Amino acid sequence: MNALFLPMLFVLLLVSPPHALAGRYRFHLDNYMKSEFTALESMTQHDLPRRVSRHSVQHCARICDRHRDCRAFQYNLEHYNCELFLFNRRSRDAKLITSTHTTLYEHKDYIRECFVESGTNYRGQRNQTISEIECQRWSDSEPHDPRFNPWSFPYADLRENFCRNPDQEPTGPWCYTTDRNMRTESCGIPRCSEVPCMTCNGEDYRGFMDHSETGKPCRRWDSEHPKPFFYRPSLNPDKDLLDNFCRNPNNLLRPWCYVDDDDENWEYCNIAKCQTAPSGRLGTSGGRHCQEGSGENYRGTVAVTAAGIPCQPWSSQSPHSHSFNPEQYSCKALDENYCRNPDDSAHPWCFTSHANIRVAMCNIPSCVEEQKVEACYDGDGHDYRGTASHTRNGLQCVQWDGDGIHEHKFNPTLHPEAGLDGPYCRNPDRDPHGTWCFTNDQVMHWDYCTIKPCDRSHFKPEVKVEQIINGLGDTCGKKKQNSRITFGTKTKSPWTAGLFKNGQFQGGAALVDKEWVLTSANTPISCMDRPETLVVRLGMRKVTDAVDDENIEQIPVHRLVCGPPSSKLILLQLVRPTKLKHITPICLPTPGSHVENGTACEVTGWGYTEVEGQYGNLLAGNVWIMERNLCQELSSETISNNMICAYGGKTDFCEKDYGGPLSCREGNVYVLQGIATVKLSCGNVGHPSHYIRVASFSGWVHKVVTLRRG
Repeated sequence: MNALFLPMLFVLLLVSPPHALAGRYRFHLDNYMKSEFTALESMTQHDLPRRVSRHSVQHCARICDRHRDCRAFQYNLEHYNCELFLFNRRSRDAKLITSTHTTLYEHKDYIRECFVESGTNYRGQRNQTISEIECQRWSDSEPHDPRFNPWSFPYADLRENFCRNPDQEPTGPWCYTTDRNMRTESCGIPRCSEVPCMTCNGEDYRGFMDHSETGKPCRRWDSEHPKPFFYRPSLNPDKDLLDNFCRNPNNLLRPWCYVDDDDENWEYCNIAKCQTAPSGRLGTSGGRHCQEGSGENYRGTVAVTAAGIPCQPWSSQSPHSHSFNPEQYSCKALDENYCRNPDDSAHPWCFTSHANIRVAMCNIPSCVEEQKVEACYDGDGHDYRGTASHTRNGLQCVQWDGDGIHEHKFNPTLHPEAGLDGPYCRNPDRDPHGTWCFTNDQVMHWDYCTIKPCDRSHFKPEVKVEQIINGLGDTCGKKKQNSRITFGTKTKSPWTAGLFKNGQFQGGAALVDKEWVLTSANTPISCMDRPETLVVRLGMRKVTDAVDDENIEQIPVHRLVCGPPSSKLILLQLVRPTKLKHITPICLPTPGSHVENGTACEVTGWGYTEVEGQYGNLLAGNVWIMERNLCQELSSETISNNMICAYGGKTDFCEKDYGGPLSCREGNVYVLQGIATVKLSCGNVGHPSHYIRVASFSGWVHKVVTLRRG
């Protein structure tokens, strides 16, 4: 390149319009700040706005970007047109008004008072230097004869006396001063990466940085093309996912943003960290010693999982390596090996000290205070007459005969002996799992209460013959194939379902009704997970199989219901019943029934295998029921009455199989006798496998699915 060409190239860069400098943006709408239900008007703006009819909002943004003087546009959602404006909310006499069908988009360069990169696109209205000297108008020749003026550099927006950076000065926007002794000075406008600074890991950062640390422009959080991102404003209203500004909605190391069309293409943002620690920092001495909400502020000293496995210290990388370094997550109180929730999970958790179990949830007491009167109940609680009125999930009970509960079979008139007075916990149906009540919650219509049984050592729940449940539909437990399946054989299962969270496969479940699946809290799905993050796939033979209308069906989850306190079960209600003809529910066992020792059963799942080394295909294997005392002798864990054991010789389940069904044939149908749960010797065929005994809780399943409020 010769020397004569270099100045010409520099001039071309300077005279390019500001939006052209942003031409590397693939997505024009990312340049705009969005205000829903808002319109813009100005009493002194005489230039009529340009109207663009029957175009998408993306097309309107592209047209505005190409127009040198366009600063904003508003889009009419009713007529699919937009108006381009030569002014914005900061223009003289401009004002915002409420409009039902209008969304306003204002170019961010004209709105924010910070700059990105070198600040050549800064279009704010600061007109004083860092020394508070007023700027000279760019069109004036006194007191300084300017090299840069509006005529020579028409695309640099050298309006009035506003600070600009037409020559890409590294320190940012500047101006000619009105002081004859000082020709130019920087305006001291901060970089968007520095103001505001970031505290902790930036969970509360609400700044205007919209580039990743590698300089890539961020994508809009509300982008719908080619598909919506997982983290988007509609599903995360409390995370301030505004436009395409860097945020930290999932408690990562620092704020980040999407930089392409895919959820997997994201990068951290370069946000300055505050020099002083935040005054509200939660350490070991602060926070709660019980679980409130998802337990993010829990600072207690529980250091074992719900299954009794000791936690791994957060500062250790053995037996599990991880990225949760206590120094990098200084506000998360990752002290010792205490259970914490540093990543916005549903509950506090920890890495376990067992090499085969990486992560497990902890059993943290709820902050909802237990009632001080009648702190426990006798038997099944049918005679309890105390005033406890909160459920185990902190929900307020409602009146048994109140307006919140419409027609149902549990009211004072139909059950005068059950003490259904006021909003108190009762047990009118003699539920073996204790007292419960209705709530006004839209998702959890009813729930068990906080009060505990006084003594269950001699209590045996009554099992009524008429309570036998052979499925909740017309037919259940039917299979087309009649032959036994050997270990490792790829199979079909009309009731084995796959669970996906945030698009990632989590484990198995069993279809027990056309719109309900039963799984374990070890999947690792928690009953406190947000339903909108979950989907269930039916008819799936391989995890990577595409969903179609005839063979594989994907249905979102409508709500989750926690099982009885001792069950570790979760029921998931689908947004609609399954439509696939070859998919049928499995039968439920009689409440309290037992399976004879030596009964042949089948376990199915997509978990890890020695043959493939990874999960993928739905496999099935034969197992046989083992007597509980013998199982206890061969197991290092306690085998309770609510568990069932099986031994296969060549068959066992492991991660990604949790939540899957143990199906045992009874006559011409299969019955769901167990749900796979965590065991320490995961994948060890030399030890019996453990399952949650469904017969202990099948009455609860029937109650959840059939009990309706009005």
